[in-house]
Amino acid sequence: MALGRSTLVKAALGPLSALAVIGVVASGAVPAYQAYSVALAAVYTVLAISVGLLAGWSGVWSVGHPAFFATGAYFAAYGSAHGWAFEVIVVAAVACCAAMGAFLGYAGARFSVLYIALLTLAFGLVSLEVINRWTDVTGGDQGVPVGAMDSVLGLGTFAGGSETQYLAIGVAGVVLAAAVLARTTALRMRLVAAKSHPLVARSVGIAPEAQTALSFAVSAGVAGLSGVLPAGITGFVSPDPFSLNLGVAVIAACVLGGVGSVAGAVVGGVYLAWAPALAGAVSLPQPVLQACC
Repeated sequence: MALGRSTLVKAALGPLSALAVIGVVASGAVPAYQAYSVALAAVYTVLAISVGLLAGWSGVWSVGHPAFFATGAYFAAYGSAHGWAFEVIVVAAVACCAAMGAFLGYAGARFSVLYIALLTLAFGLVSLEVINRWTDVTGGDQGVPVGAMDSVLGLGTFAGGSETQYLAIGVAGVVLAAAVLARTTALRMRLVAAKSHPLVARSVGIAPEAQTALSFAVSAGVAGLSGVLPAGITGFVSPDPFSLNLGVAVIAACVLGGVGSVAGAVVGGVYLAWAPALAGAVSLPQPVLQACC
């Protein structure tokens, strides 16, 4: 399908906005502690895109995406400890998450939305159990450090600090552009058709199971990519951030920003980054704040 000028302009807004944010942060106009929050908002924007577009286009709500998020983070920890290049870590994390996502999507495609959500919930809980018990790789509940990750493409060395924060913001801009372009493709049309009218879609050769598996694979891969970034920013990975609370918070963020909306994912990412501070400021637990929103 040919891309219109308006689509290309909208797609360009993501990278251009990311460059503008990087410029502001690099100028020193944003304090260091706030720069970290900006980078975290970029990370959560990518995660919100992976969940929100899956729900908006395929009608599948996943509570288990923190497991893919965690997989990306632990790939960063394991790969950096074994001298893997940054690009190798990203490709391995995305491929692993995409394979797991395709399996979950295909297995749950024959069931209702509720049962798919329960399946992803079980997947998330099992993943947390694996993290806590596979101590040789994950460090268990004590966590594991993330070392320096060198880029074979000459992008530099990512070992925390401002460079990794800029990387997270830049990746968010590229993912936003890709999501805008994906809205005009035949893939999205097939996903919506399989979601809205599965019997009609099957009659014209569109298999709902295959579409769900494909959409879940792409979504999980993007979530895995988002997990690599905070691991590089903080230099440490522990299982605490990947709990069920994160899965619920991401869904709340997607609803707040608008399910299936690319711009809404940015709103959701900002909310996820600053919600803990906001909840503390108004003296409310974060789940109560999410219910109010």
